[in-house]
Parts: sequence; C-alpha cells; structure tokens
Amino acid sequence: MGTQKEIILATDFFEHSDAAKNAAIQLAEFSQAIVHVVHVCDNAFEQQATWATPWAGPQAWAGDVLERMKKEAQENLKMFATGFATKAQVQSTLLIGNPAKQLKTYLEKTMAKVSFVVLAKHRRSYFAEFFLGSVACKVIHNCVHPTLII
Repeated sequence: MGTQKEIILATDFFEHSDAAKNAAIQLAEFSQAIVHVVHVCDNAFEQQATWATPWAGPQAWAGDVLERMKKEAQENLKMFATGFATKAQVQSTLLIGNPAKQLKTYLEKTMAKVSFVVLAKHRRSYFAEFFLGSVACKVIHNCVHPTLII
C-alpha cells in the first residue's frame, strides 16, 4: 500500500463500531497512518421540534437537548478514541447535523489528507434499507476515497 496519511473512522458507537475500529487500527498500523475518529451528532429532532409547532417558534427544550446530546457524544467520542490499543496516533472530531451530509462535507474538506474511510453499517432489513437508505450507502455513493464498510 502507498503512504496513507489519515484513516477516517466514522462511528456511531453502536455494536458494529468495534469491528470497524479494529479494521482501522490494522490499516493504520500497516500504513503508519493517523486514525481520525469522527462522530456526527444528528440534530434532526431540533428541526422536527420547530416544524411540529410552527406557531410557537423554536422550542427552548430542543436547544437544551442538543447541548446534552453534544456533551454526551463528546464524552463517548473521547472514551472511544482513547480505547485504542495501538501505536498509531488517534485524533477525534465531533460534527453536528445530518450524518451523511456532514461526513460528505468533512471528507471533501480533508480530501488531500484522507486516504481511507472505515465505517460500520447497521444491520437493517432490506425493506428498511430500501426506503430509508443508510449513512453507509450515502457515504459510498459520494466518497472518492477507498472505503471499507464493516
């Protein structure tokens, strides 16, 4: 393999994330790359709260919930990123918004540094996958980097 600079590990902290984490570690050690752990805190509920009660305006509770979610996500991200048993350097980033869109934007901004993307796919039924899609599928369709889906 060539000289890989950065491996992006997108995680949602669910059970399949550990397998993706192990794959990212192996790739990083093999290619002497930095592992950059990225988590996107989905703020869809905030938009729904505003839409559900247009006469009342933005709901104050939605902002409070988002702040709590961000804090919890930051703590989870820190625990996840420090749990690597590797010699590779590990960094982490928390993004807010639609996971597929935020990952796409993030990958576009860091295109020159990124050489590999690793993420776990949820085990949904084919029916749900067809109608709802998935972040993994959207990343695959928009990513120009080699991508490993676990």
